[in-house]
Amino acid sequence: ACARRLDVLAVTDHDTTAGVAAAQAEGEALGVRVLTGVELSVDLALEDERAHLHLICLGFDLHDPDLQALMAGIRASCWRGSAAASR
Repeated sequence: ACARRLDVLAVTDHDTTAGVAAAQAEGEALGVRVLTGVELSVDLALEDERAHLHLICLGFDLHDPDLQALMAGIRASCWRGSAAASR
């Protein structure tokens, strides 16, 4: 980020904010603002098909308990889906 002269960036991991605090600490040391971010996995049921989307969310309260619970549910759901697919 510094080499490209970026002032602001966001780290968006899939369904977790676990890396945000470390990224923000590193960004602060380097003079780069790191926004809170996450990429939420979303299954959308359409009329006759399903779509799997990735929703980018930025600038939220990292410690919001409702958001943390939502992400835990998504991760658990994805894990169950992966386990079922591997059988």
